[in-house]
Amino acid sequence: IQPVAARVPFLVVVGNHESDYIGQPFNPIWSNYGNDSDGECGIPTRKRFLMPWEDNAWWYGYDYGNIHIVAISTEHNFTVGSEQWLWLNDHLKSIDRKKTPWVILCGHRPFYSSGDSEDDQLMSVHFRSELEDLLLNYQVDVVLGGHYHNYERTCSVYKEKCVSPDVRAPVHVVVGSAGIELEQGWIEPQPSWSSFRSNSAYGHIQLTTTETVLTMEWIECKEGKVLDQFKIEK
Repeated sequence: IQPVAARVPFLVVVGNHESDYIGQPFNPIWSNYGNDSDGECGIPTRKRFLMPWEDNAWWYGYDYGNIHIVAISTEHNFTVGSEQWLWLNDHLKSIDRKKTPWVILCGHRPFYSSGDSEDDQLMSVHFRSELEDLLLNYQVDVVLGGHYHNYERTCSVYKEKCVSPDVRAPVHVVVGSAGIELEQGWIEPQPSWSSFRSNSAYGHIQLTTTETVLTMEWIECKEGKVLDQFKIEK
């Protein structure tokens, strides 16, 4: 990553390979937290990446042009009433939508994916049950995730149902196609909320916004072709 990091500012969220360890405080029976950090326990991430973390926490928010980006941790307690949930509720409530009409939430593990891992699917169920109402209440526009080594985009979705644009439910995008070996397994048949999915190309997303239109493209790395795109209009 050094050729990019040396030239382009970037911000990160914490994931299982940075944080998960045996004995971590938040490890409910339904989770699949393990020892994916190989003993790092989040410490190198905290010391090396100088993010605008909240005090002693793993979440933050910032403005970028007319977008407000909210970064959460999917590796720490996110359940209703937890420190992170309370922060997220207050933070989303405080966003000035006249200044930043677009809100994007980022977290490592996705809320929606049709990848065929049963353990990760169960995690997604709990992300939705604990946090999805906040996303709808505060009209988050896009939720970005990774974890699965593929690409997938949903419709505007709430409680596993595609909804009309006036409901203002977010589009969820999994962008795990950056470079590691692509995962091949999918849930079949493709869920109704899954609008596009691919595990055959490496790619990245490009985002552009005006005051009233957000456009996101998934661009294949080898030849620069746009393989998927969507727009949200206000």
